[in-house]
Amino acid sequence: MNLVGTTNAGYTIIKQGKNAVIAHNNNAVDQYVAWSYNNIDNKLGFFWGRYGSLKFAEIAFNKKEKGEYSG
Repeated sequence: MNLVGTTNAGYTIIKQGKNAVIAHNNNAVDQYVAWSYNNIDNKLGFFWGRYGSLKFAEIAFNKKEKGEYSG
């Protein structure tokens, strides 16, 4: 399932991996977030968000994709 362009909590997903996404919201204090996600019975779940700059979100995204703790 392609999640790019999907909106969650006011953030629009701009990058998707197999375990994580990066999303962006111009109006938020922390404009970027990396979330872990799952899709169970066609119900999307986003969790363990790391909010901050694009660089910070990319670092967290890469860790999430590897199954590492991103906190």
